[in-house]
Amino acid sequence: MHAAPPFRKFLLSTPILLLLGCPPAQADDDATAEAVEPAPAPFALDWPQEAPPDATIAVEPSLLCPDGVDAEVVMARDDYRLGDAASAGVALEAYLAAGGEDPDGSIGLLLAAIRREGGDHAGAVPLLEAGALATGPLAGEAAMMLGDSLEILERPVDAAVAYRRVPVHSREFDSARVRLAKLVLESGDPEGALTALLPLLSDPAEVGSRWRPAGLVLLGQCYEARGQEGDLARAYDAYLQCWSTAPLDGTSTGAKAAMDRLADQVPVEHHPTVIDRFARAAAYHRAGHWNSTIKALEAIADELPADDARIACESAYYWGRSLHKRRAWSEAARRLSDALDLCADVDEELAVKATYIRAQGLARQGSTGQAIDVYLELPARFPEHSYADDGYFQAALLAMDAGEIGRGRDLYSRQLSELPDGDMFAESSWRLAFADYRAGATADALGRVQQLAANPPEDLRRRDYLRSLYWEAKMLGWPDGEGAVVDRPDDTPGPVPDLVAAAELFAVLAEEHPLSYYSALAHSRLAAIDPAGAAAIDAALVERRGLAAVLPDLPASWDVDRRFWAQPEREAAVALACAGLRDPAVAELSRAAQRADDWDWDTEQLIAVIAARAGDPNRSHNRMRMRFRQDHPEQLAPASVSALRLGYPLAFGDEVAGAVADKPTVPWLLMQGLVREESAFITRVVSYAGAIGLSQLMWPTAKGTAKKMGIQGLRKTDLDDPATNLAIGSTYLMWQRARFDGNVACSLAAYNAGPGAVDRWLKARGGYPLDEWVEEIPYKQTRNYVKSVLESYQHYEQLYGEGPAFVQLPLNVPDPGE
Repeated sequence: MHAAPPFRKFLLSTPILLLLGCPPAQADDDATAEAVEPAPAPFALDWPQEAPPDATIAVEPSLLCPDGVDAEVVMARDDYRLGDAASAGVALEAYLAAGGEDPDGSIGLLLAAIRREGGDHAGAVPLLEAGALATGPLAGEAAMMLGDSLEILERPVDAAVAYRRVPVHSREFDSARVRLAKLVLESGDPEGALTALLPLLSDPAEVGSRWRPAGLVLLGQCYEARGQEGDLARAYDAYLQCWSTAPLDGTSTGAKAAMDRLADQVPVEHHPTVIDRFARAAAYHRAGHWNSTIKALEAIADELPADDARIACESAYYWGRSLHKRRAWSEAARRLSDALDLCADVDEELAVKATYIRAQGLARQGSTGQAIDVYLELPARFPEHSYADDGYFQAALLAMDAGEIGRGRDLYSRQLSELPDGDMFAESSWRLAFADYRAGATADALGRVQQLAANPPEDLRRRDYLRSLYWEAKMLGWPDGEGAVVDRPDDTPGPVPDLVAAAELFAVLAEEHPLSYYSALAHSRLAAIDPAGAAAIDAALVERRGLAAVLPDLPASWDVDRRFWAQPEREAAVALACAGLRDPAVAELSRAAQRADDWDWDTEQLIAVIAARAGDPNRSHNRMRMRFRQDHPEQLAPASVSALRLGYPLAFGDEVAGAVADKPTVPWLLMQGLVREESAFITRVVSYAGAIGLSQLMWPTAKGTAKKMGIQGLRKTDLDDPATNLAIGSTYLMWQRARFDGNVACSLAAYNAGPGAVDRWLKARGGYPLDEWVEEIPYKQTRNYVKSVLESYQHYEQLYGEGPAFVQLPLNVPDPGE
C-alpha cells in the first residue's frame, strides 16, 4: 500500500467526521492523536478562525434591516437597485400618500434620490428636510443631497446650512467642505473660503481624492478674488497643480483655460515647466491611458533634462510600458531596454519591471529565443529580487512550449536549486514534475508531487495543493501517462500501475476536498476504477447537501469585531443599504472595512452580507472570494455553509435560469459558475479586451450570435441588460458544447479562447485524457479559466444542485481524427 505523507495520514483518520459535516479543526477524535504529527496545513484545518471573545460583539441579522417593512417598499427598493427608478418612485409616492410610516426617513431619502435623478429638485427638498434625517446614520447622505438640490434651486444660504450638517465621519464630509467654500466665495468672502479650503488641500493623505481637482480650481478662484500681492501667482499655481496631476478630471480643462488667461499676468517662472508636463504624462500613465501617455511624452521628449536620471528612467519606462499595452512590441522592447539601462542604478523596481514586460512583448511577437534570454536577465542581474525566480519560470515555460523540453526542465531545475525560497518554487516543482511525467521519468515526477503534498510551502495556493494530491494518484495509477508516448526499449519493463493506491487517493480527494476542480476529476477517475466507492461518496455528499439545504442562509448571530461594528461608517453603510441606495452604501462600507488588514471570519461574512443587502453581489461575494484564497472551507457543513453561499451566490439566478431554460446541454449551475468567473456579477463590466457584461461577450461574437438567434438591431448597450446578455452567452456556450461533442472542458476553452484555438489543440492532442489536455492548454489565461469555471460549477452543484454531488467530467477529450 502506498504510504500517505504525514499530512494525509491526519486527513485519512477523519473521513467519517468530515462526512458528518465536522471540519477537522473542530473534531475531537482521539484517533488523530496516534497519527504521525501532521505538517501545518495551509487550508481548511483552521476553519473558522475566531476573534478573542472580549474583542467581539454578538450581532443578529435583525440588527441590519428592520423587520416588518411594507412589501411594496421592499419591492420598490429592489426595482431601484435593478435600475427601474420610475416604477420605484411611483410605488414609494403611493405608499407615502396613503399615510405609510417612515420613521427613519429612509423611504423619503430614496424617493428624494429618485426625484433628483429626474431633475425634480424642488420635489426632493421637503423629503430631505424631514426631521428624521436631521440626525442618525442617514444624515450625511441626506444633508449632501439637500445642499446640492438647494444650490441648483439657487438657495445658497440654505445650501450652506445643509453642507454644514454633513458629519465629519461621512464620506461626503470633504466634498461638502469644498462645496461650502464655493458658496462662501460666491457670497463675497474669499478669505473665509480660503480658511475652509487650505487645511483640506494641504493634507498629504488627501492627494488623489475625488474632490481634490475641484478644490484646487476653487482655491485658484479664491486667490484671484482676494487679489492680494502674489495671489495671481498662487492662483496660477493651484490651476497648474490641477492640470498637471488630474488630466482626466473634468476640471482640468477649466484649469488650463484659467492658466491661459493669467499667463501674461504672472512671472514666467510660474509657467508650466517640462517637469509639470512630465507629471501630466505620469498621471495619464497611472490612469492607464496609454495613447495619452505616449502623446504627452512625445511632446516633451527633446526638453527632458539630460542630467535628471530619475526622470530619464521613468520616462523610458512609462513610454515603453504604454507602447507594450498598445501592442507595439518592437518599439516597446527598444524603449524598455533603455529603461533597464537608465533605471538600473536609480530604481531597481522599475528596471525589473521593464525587463519583465520587455520579455513578455518579445514572446508575444514570436521572438521566443530573445524572450528567453531577456527573462534570464532577471536572475542574472537581480538575483535578490522577487522576480528572479519568475525569470527562470517564464523562460522555462517558453522553452517547453517551443519544444525545447530538455532546456525547459534544466531551467526549472536551476530555479529550484538556486532560488528555493522564491514564490514560484511550488509552481516550478509542479511544472518540472509534469514535464518529467510526460517524458516518462515518472519516479522523479511522483517524488516531486508527493513532496508538495506532504510539505506544502506556505505560499502554495489551495488549488495547486489539491493538484498535487490529484496527480500523485494519477501518476500511481497511470505511471506511463495516457497522452504521453514514452520512448522505452521493448525489452525494458515499464512501471507497474497501482490502481488500488490511486483509487484510495482519489477517494480521499473526493471525500475531503469536494469543493474543487480536482475533486471532480478525482471522482470521475474513481468511478472508472471503483464504481461502488464513487457512488458511496456521492451518496454521502448528496445527503450532506440535503441537510445543508434546510439550514438558514444566515446564522443566528455573528461574533463581530467591536472595532468594525462601532464605526459610524458601518452604521451609515447598513442604513443606506436598507434604504436601497447601493452606491453610497458600498462606499461607506468600503471605508469601514478598510480599517483592518484582516478581519476575523464572522466580521468578513457580515461585511459580505451588508454588501448583499445593498444589492451589490460583486462586492459581497468578492469578500469571500478574497478570503477563500487564505482559508477555504473544504466541506459543506454548518460552520461553513453561510460563507460558501455568500461566496457562491445565485446572483441573477432568475435571469440565468431563464436563459438556459430551453438549452438542456447548458446546465443552469454551469452557467451560474461561468458568470461568476467571467464578470464577478458586474452587469456593465467591460474587460481590457472589450468583452461586455455578465457573460463577457466580445461584440463581434455577440452580434453574430444574436443574428443567428433572430435578434435584430442589437446594440452594444443591450449587452448591459442581464437577460439579453445571458441569453446570447448561453446560446454561444450551447453551440460550443455541440461543436465539441458535449465536452465541457473543450467548450469552456472555446468560449474563452475561441473554437479555432481549441480545434488546433485537439488536432495536436485529440483523444488525450481530459486532465492532461487541460494542463497543457497553451494559453495560461484559458487554462486557468477552464479550471476556475469548473471549480465554481462544482461549488454550485454542492450548494444548490439536485442531482449528483460531483460535476460529471469525461475522462478524455474528443479525437477529431476518429
